[in-house]
Amino acid sequence: MELAEIIKEAYPPSARRKSTGHPARKTFQALRIEVNGELEKLENTIDVMFDRLEKGGRLSIITFHSLEDRIVKKSFASFCSGCTCPPEFPVCVCGKKPRGKLVFKVIEPSKEEIERNFRSRSAKLRAVEKL
Repeated sequence: MELAEIIKEAYPPSARRKSTGHPARKTFQALRIEVNGELEKLENTIDVMFDRLEKGGRLSIITFHSLEDRIVKKSFASFCSGCTCPPEFPVCVCGKKPRGKLVFKVIEPSKEEIERNFRSRSAKLRAVEKL
């Protein structure tokens, strides 16, 4: 409780007046993410899950903050990227082919969903299908 109050007092009064919850919330979230190694585990787990999919299988992930979403977005993009040869090459020499395709663009909650479930406000759904 003491640390939360120290963090709160460190915020400028104008920032404390905003209704984004307790100022220490994001600090404790960052500590939890780092201590638990959540981002590294997410990266590794996405690769393992995708590798275990059968052809036509789909991997869908809901993220709740930008750090998670960036990892999912980049991982899915890497599964979907193909040839990396320079555009001036007449034929592909790298031999890289896409391993997946995006099922849909990112889906975010509607205004109605956020009104019914405020916690959904930061959720993003992404999906990739194995080729």
